[in-house]
Amino acid sequence: MKPTFLLTLAFVVPLGLAILSHTPAHAQTQPNREQVLQACAGDQIRTLPMPFVDVAPEHWAYDIVLKMYYCGPVRGPLAAQELRRLQNQSSQLGEIAALPDANTLSSAQETVEIKGRQYRLETYLWRDAMPSTMIDGNPTNTVVRVVAKDQQAFPVSLKLERLWLVKNDGQMWTTTLDGEAQQPAGNQIENSATNAPSWELGALVDVVVKLVDGENNTYFLKATEQPILHTD
Repeated sequence: MKPTFLLTLAFVVPLGLAILSHTPAHAQTQPNREQVLQACAGDQIRTLPMPFVDVAPEHWAYDIVLKMYYCGPVRGPLAAQELRRLQNQSSQLGEIAALPDANTLSSAQETVEIKGRQYRLETYLWRDAMPSTMIDGNPTNTVVRVVAKDQQAFPVSLKLERLWLVKNDGQMWTTTLDGEAQQPAGNQIENSATNAPSWELGALVDVVVKLVDGENNTYFLKATEQPILHTD
């Protein structure tokens, strides 16, 4: 039995060395990270190109080599988790890249005209002045209200999508307005945001909102030098 074991070992070790020493096929188009994770998560490793020219698809180790090369230890649920993280990160980066620059925000007007009607922005910013256990103090809260100046019904196709707070020293904070808009009067819509930075009471802030109409046209509306008030 001993000679048989040695012969088997002598066969396996050179085969493993041969697999690991194959020359990569650089001419092939390499998949991106998302494609690799999709293949590793869905057990679709053969959708990826073989990186070595001398491992045939019918070889018993073909799938093993692919998984070792592309997936390593990140397979199955781990690959799926990493894929979700990567996609979320890409989505966030794309959203940030699509945001308007500071010049666009600073040039926003205090009255905008949309389809022949004029709109203005009203705001209320405050912080709770009561003692807080939060490290940086109680956050700034914001209510924004867009008002149709002609007193006619506010169009249902016009939506509040995003809010910016620009402090007088240049600090900026932004958030999406995901909550359902309220309608305190027929010619108005209102939304709110919490957990803005704990800026000092009395600080002056430019408030900018993004409006989007039914044709996906974008408008920026501003209220300048709005003070941060306090509640007891």
